[in-house]
Amino acid sequence: MRPGELRKALVDAILPAYRGRSSAGLGEWLAGHVVLRPTESLDRPGKYDPSFTPYAASLLWSFWTDPEARELVVRKSSQSGLTVNTLGLVVRLVAEQPGNVIYAIDSASEARNISRRLRAMLEDCELTGGLIEEAGDDMTHLAYRLPGMNVWLIGAGSAGPLANKSAMLGVADELDKHSEIPGEAGTLDLLRQRLKAVEAGKLVAFSTPTVEGGQTQ
Repeated sequence: MRPGELRKALVDAILPAYRGRSSAGLGEWLAGHVVLRPTESLDRPGKYDPSFTPYAASLLWSFWTDPEARELVVRKSSQSGLTVNTLGLVVRLVAEQPGNVIYAIDSASEARNISRRLRAMLEDCELTGGLIEEAGDDMTHLAYRLPGMNVWLIGAGSAGPLANKSAMLGVADELDKHSEIPGEAGTLDLLRQRLKAVEAGKLVAFSTPTVEGGQTQ
């Protein structure tokens, strides 16, 4: 390999670890970089509108940037915007702060649905679209292998998919609907185990309340 080719190869290999980080809040950042398809937002397709769900974006970013905060558990309304803003946070991490992510939701079919939504946002973001295209076979329905990170999308109800994984961010979506695993810890405890090996790992859990005594209460 010629010196110039070697230099380029080294730069291409190292550069993803030094991607710049914006000082903007989450809502402002999403407005500048994320496009929502009609399948994601029928009423407001196009560029993310930070005025639509400002509290969800502000809450998530305040939590993410607080060095002392480790867990955020929220009982939400069905139109709170927490899911789309959490997916937006994952897009921002892919673009600026790579680190493993585990996203657990109540069923395998919902995990595939979340995967479709996340992939669309990643493909349409100018900062991450090229990474998705380059990933090729490293992108499956429920696992993304990207520069410096993995994203796993898991349907709750089986401890197996959570085994042997560690993550910077763990998400439990629709937590109160997660089925119990006989003889196993609940989703929150399983995610805590996956996060404890990572310095400053963070857990976000939210759900529309469905049963009295649910995990978000």
